[in-house]
Parts: sequence; structure tokens; C-alpha cells
Amino acid sequence: MPSTPHAEETVGMRVAIGGFYHETNTRARTVTRLTDFQAYQYAEGAALARTFAGTNSEIGGMLDRVAEGGHDTIPLLFAAAVPSGPIERACYEQLLGRSLALLAEAGRVDAVLLSLHGAAVVEGIDDPDSAFVAAVRAAVGKDVPIGVTLDYHANIGSALFDAASFISVYRTYPHTDMAERGREAAHVTLAPDGPPPGVMRKLPLITVPLVQATGDTGMAGAMRAFAEALATPGVVSASLAMGFAYADSPNLGATVLAYGGEAAQRAADRLAHAVWDERATLLPELVELAALPATLVADGRDPTIVVDPSDNVGGGSAGDGTALLETLLAAGIGGAVVITDPEAVAVAGTVGLGGAFDGLVGAKADTLHGRPVRLRGRVNWLGPASFTNTSSYMTGFVTTMGDCAVVSHGDLHVVLTSRRTMPFDTGILTAVGLAPEAQPVIVVKSAIAWRAAFAPIARRVLVADTPGICPARLRAEHYTKVPRPIWPLDPDIDFNQESPTP
Repeated sequence: MPSTPHAEETVGMRVAIGGFYHETNTRARTVTRLTDFQAYQYAEGAALARTFAGTNSEIGGMLDRVAEGGHDTIPLLFAAAVPSGPIERACYEQLLGRSLALLAEAGRVDAVLLSLHGAAVVEGIDDPDSAFVAAVRAAVGKDVPIGVTLDYHANIGSALFDAASFISVYRTYPHTDMAERGREAAHVTLAPDGPPPGVMRKLPLITVPLVQATGDTGMAGAMRAFAEALATPGVVSASLAMGFAYADSPNLGATVLAYGGEAAQRAADRLAHAVWDERATLLPELVELAALPATLVADGRDPTIVVDPSDNVGGGSAGDGTALLETLLAAGIGGAVVITDPEAVAVAGTVGLGGAFDGLVGAKADTLHGRPVRLRGRVNWLGPASFTNTSSYMTGFVTTMGDCAVVSHGDLHVVLTSRRTMPFDTGILTAVGLAPEAQPVIVVKSAIAWRAAFAPIARRVLVADTPGICPARLRAEHYTKVPRPIWPLDPDIDFNQESPTP
């Protein structure tokens, strides 16, 4: 989308900007509370611009584009929490209530821009993203355009599509285009004639994050079709959301959106069909834990990235799974593993820097990610840790890891953190004194998004078949609310090529 306003674009519009953002894993045992939002990203009023201006975030892109158009920003509230379990009802109501209060205090607004994830789940509310937009719509009226940005993993339902005037979904995974989507949402929403008509196509298709990378071979056919949709004359914008498999929701599954009248309808149909036709390529290849040590030793290309997809912090897991830690310890293989365990950090603090650590580590959040592992070693780093993101993910944002410790058992360095930290930046290691490129093995508790930081130094990548709440192999017993039939839970389903589900 153009980054400068059209000559005929009206200047001086009052544009409200805000939202809330959470990717909910409904299998997680933890409840997400207001303190979780406040600990990660929370800003309202004037603090919104101070926090997000100039960052590679949706809010950052919105702020920049609105300013370039000569419009006035009306900052509301934006709150995001690290992916985790369902959001406490009172927390959601407080975030929504505060957002509506700020909107009411602002008086007249000519447009609203909201940054949402699209896969949030609240206690007692299956689709809080659409409820949030609907509440804003009720506050501003039917004639005020509302532009929304969503994550590539959004589970989009018709209620959200109908409540928003325009939706722009990330086009990259690992995610790198957050600010671009914010800019696009602002550009289309603030157009003189408003956003064009849109169309939604819902596919009966679930895929796991491991196979959704937009640059991988498995997604190549879908991405070619997506590029063709974007290039179709008359199509103002198109989006493909592959969905979040770990949010048990009536809206679960891939979604295609397109804006631009009849041309958009045809483009959406073609794209939906193309994605469906590629489904056989969207199954992951995994290395069994028992075979992992031999595989690592057989070809010592360092650093080797070992992916722990089932303990994906960015997918809502606790980040304290021990399956790979136990495997590496038993095999005597060196490298770096990050484990969220504030209790173990406290033990290391008691021992002190340079002291001998002997304690149980990890697997304390639930029983689904292995068992606590006895770790013996030396405390080689101790203290609070944080870093400024320098990778393409949320560039410029400061991530806080809380009190941390590094316990070294031979050449294996176990980074113990007090806060769950997504491994989307090499700062997760450098902040505690470890050089990533010097590690023979780096375990990342992620699916794909780790690539934004670690792909440039990776000589080899292995994906381990680990236990956890973000399983690489989907099973029907994980779901109670998902519409059936749906692939791959129902492998013989026949998607209606003539009339996709609207």
C-alpha cells in the first residue's frame, strides 16, 4: 500500500487507535490476568505513542501512517500478553471497559484502528476479538469505519468480519510485516470513500505452526496463489490467516479475505481452493527423542538449532518443558537451553555466583511437558536480564526476562528465567552472557518464529517430537468446540470447490 496520502484524501480526521492482543492456548493450565498484560505490553493515552512509535508493530505502523496523512491520533488502550491460557473474564472486561471509556472521553472520532490477534479466548467467551470490535462499533455507530489488523494465526469468524470495515492479516511467518499491516489498515480505512466491499472464505483446515512458514516449500503453492490474488486487478487487499490450532474455538481453521467487489470474490475463491489443494504438504517432519543424540553426533554442524515445538512459548506453553534438557544431559551434549523456572532461579540466587547448583529444574507448570530434571552445575551468571529486540520481530521493543541464572553442566548451559520469554531474538542468550554462535546446540521453544533471530547462524535445524500443549501431531481429543468435519481430524472430508463456506 502507498505510504503517502492520496491527493484527494481528507486531512485532519480524528482517528482512534488501540486494541488488545492475545493468542490463547486453551490447553494451558494457567489463567491470563491483567498483570500478564501489564508485564508485557500495556499503554494507554499519551503513553501509547511513546511506547510504540517507530517500532515494527501494528500500532507503530498505524501511528506513522495517520501522522503522514495529516490526521489527529486519539490514543486509546493497547494491551498484549505473552501467549498463555484463557483470559480471565474480569481482565477482559476491564480492558474493554477502559478502551470504551477512553473512546467516550475522546468525543467525535472519524475512524478507529484496532490491533487484535484473532485467536483470543476468554473465560466464557469463545470469540472476544469479535466482541471487542462489536462493542467499539456500537460506541461509534455504523458509519464510522473500523480497520483491524490480525495475526497470521487468527481464527476468524463471520462476526469479526462483519463488525470490521477492513481487516489486514500478517503476510509473513516468521512475522516481520507488523508495521506494514498497521500502515495498510490505516491507508484503506482512511480512504476518501472508505474500505471497499469484502468477502470471507472459511476452510475446514487445521495446520500446526511448524508447517505454516510462508517461505517454506510446503506453503509455496499457497503463497503463489496469494501473490496472484494480491495482483488481481480490482483487488485492493487480500489476506490469508492459517489459524491457531491450539485455541479450541468454533472459528478454528484457515481463512481467506479479499476486498474489492466482484474481483475480490473471484480471487478469494481461487486462493481458498489453492490452499485446500496444498493440504497434503502441510504435515510436519519430526525427529524422535530417542534418535536425537545420534543424529546430533553424526553430523556436528554447529550451531544446530533443535526445535521444541510442543513447548512453544509463543504458542502459550509454560516454557519449562524438560524433554530436550533431559536428553542432552543424558547424552553429554553441550549447548544452550532456556527453561522458565522462577523457583530454580531463587535457588541459584541462594547459592550465589560461582556456587554449586543442585536442584530440580523445569516441568512445574503442569504434567504435560516432561518431569522435573535434577541439574547439577555451576552458577555462571546471575541477575535481572532484559534486551532490546534487534531482530525483525517487534524491532525496538524491550523484552524483560526477569531475574535469571545460568547454570552450566559441563558444556551445557541452562538459562533459567523468571518470566516466560519467546526466543524471537538472540538477546535471550546474549543478555545472560552467552554467545549464540559459540553454542553447538541451541534449543528453541518455538515453532517457526525463532527463525527471525537464529536462522542466520543456524547450520542445521532439527525438529524434535516432544510432549506438550502445542503438539505437532493433532488429535481429535484436543477439541470440543471445533466444527466437524475438519482436516486432518477428518481426512476424508471433501471441501466444496464450487461454493466455499462464506
